[in-house]
Amino acid sequence: MSISNLQKCTICLSNVDRTTHGYLRHLRQVHGNDHLFNTSCPLCDSNFIYTNLKSFINHFRKHDFNSSSQDHSSLSLALPFNDFNLDNHDDTDDSQQIQQASVWQSEHHGALDEIRKFYVKMLLKVREGHVLPGNIMKTMALSITCLLENFSYYLLSKLNINVDNVISYNFNNDIEKNIFEISRNEDSFIAACQSYFKFVKPKEILLPTGSKAYYIPLHQLLKNLFETQGFYDCVKQEKELISQFHGQDIIYHYQNAEFGRQHPVLQHKTNCFSLQLYSDDLGVVNPLMGKNAIHKLTTFYFSIDDLPARHNSSLSAVHLLLLYYKKDFDDEKNRKILFAQLSKDLNSLEEDGLILPGDKNPTYFTISTLCADNLSGKL
Repeated sequence: MSISNLQKCTICLSNVDRTTHGYLRHLRQVHGNDHLFNTSCPLCDSNFIYTNLKSFINHFRKHDFNSSSQDHSSLSLALPFNDFNLDNHDDTDDSQQIQQASVWQSEHHGALDEIRKFYVKMLLKVREGHVLPGNIMKTMALSITCLLENFSYYLLSKLNINVDNVISYNFNNDIEKNIFEISRNEDSFIAACQSYFKFVKPKEILLPTGSKAYYIPLHQLLKNLFETQGFYDCVKQEKELISQFHGQDIIYHYQNAEFGRQHPVLQHKTNCFSLQLYSDDLGVVNPLMGKNAIHKLTTFYFSIDDLPARHNSSLSAVHLLLLYYKKDFDDEKNRKILFAQLSKDLNSLEEDGLILPGDKNPTYFTISTLCADNLSGKL
């Protein structure tokens, strides 16, 4: 059956535009969020029932594309191997053609990569800024691909270009594949965050009581921080400024005081930066669930103590390090497990150090202060 003969939707039996874009646009807009999506393909004789919109669209497009490919040659974003002139054995011409093809492919790959990065950044802002669950990603992916398809349809119409343009179809299809690949599940989303924004995945800590805690590796956090442009230079300049006030009457930094100068690590290692740890309790609640009980959590943060005050006073300079349920801290076995990895990393930073960008010798880190409010301090 041809798409031109399709007059009604196979789900709601309403009249639809007799084009591929018109039919798919109707499915996305009207039936995109149907929990009981159920339809067969109107273009083939198969009785198979599709219960997933994305799988149905992929089948529908392939079927429609195969039927229309007899009328025109197929174009794709990836240049096929047959497009190379194999009869020409001139090495210069062959290398030039291969170079042009690779440049052409890399340009399109770069465009898709920028779209992927922008989409991941948008998901981060939406999920973190509005505290939305992970399944919101699939809804957003479906809505964005629908918007993109409608935009392409009306743009091509205004430009008097065939709305079934193969290049537009392939490009939109590639974007859709990339968007749905990122939004597939939490693992794919986290992998994209790691690739584009140096996201450090927390390590899960299993406790004997059955609870879970999460620790963010300190080594990787510090590497990412000092790879930020200008960050390392800013810390070194502040460190030199602090050292200029040693032995003077003016205390520029608390490290200029007697206790600061007697720090066991800072006293013997000049190439050493100090870290501040801060502990605090907080309560979280999900008002959308049946139970509105407050879950009490304990958090540990850290910041670079040698940052200038104009940077250290910003929340962006404070980084989450450890997160666990407050009740789990009462058990002595839990306490040892909770702080085992953190203690190991701190000892490693004090004794072995860390090779920072542009350095050949290790830079050492140590804890200078531990801050807490009255409740956390009593623990």
